[in-house]
Amino acid sequence: MCHWDLAFWAERLREQRYDFNDEELRPYFPLPCVLNGLFTLAQRLFAIQIRPADGEAPVWNEDVRFFRVYDDQERPIAAFYLDPYSRPAEKRGGRGWMSASGAAGFLLPRADGASPSGLSHLQSDAPVDGKPALMSFNEVKTLFHEFGHGLHHMLTTVDYGLAAGIHNVEWDAIELPSQFMENWCYHRETLMGMSAHVETGEPLPRNSIANSVLPGRTGLVA
Repeated sequence: MCHWDLAFWAERLREQRYDFNDEELRPYFPLPCVLNGLFTLAQRLFAIQIRPADGEAPVWNEDVRFFRVYDDQERPIAAFYLDPYSRPAEKRGGRGWMSASGAAGFLLPRADGASPSGLSHLQSDAPVDGKPALMSFNEVKTLFHEFGHGLHHMLTTVDYGLAAGIHNVEWDAIELPSQFMENWCYHRETLMGMSAHVETGEPLPRNSIANSVLPGRTGLVA
């Protein structure tokens, strides 16, 4: 077996031991529910408000969402796009990525009116038959990961672009905010707060919680 086979065989082992696979979790992670849980967590951790602002900025695809970020004094501090669905003919490969956009380049000091903005790209399957898009647990982690990069950029208090947000951060440190956010997917309260069955609203079953933990994890944080 080669190292690139590990994920494949780990999934086969999980199916054999627990009669379980990742696809069974999708109905419990509709995208709107996951976003609500993510934004609630960000509010609790960073004292910010994230509000939909669809229609307030031009978009390149009808599925792209636009959001604004406010501080605890209701002052606008940032904005971001979310491009959640796979479009093989248009989007590059990869599970997800974050990039700076527009004023996020900080070509001028923030004091001159620029505010940080960013793009979070995912590769989830688009919704079908009018139902919300359903995410795998790995896709949920990717969303939290890329949003961690976005928060790193959008919540900067540095005034000049070459040192603000994600710009010119050492490569051994750039992943710290993204990993910090991703690890909240293993926090029981956070996980339960962003999951509900798309049809019944029922919470994620306890056995599914246990089996969703990747090999090497000893369990969820209480």
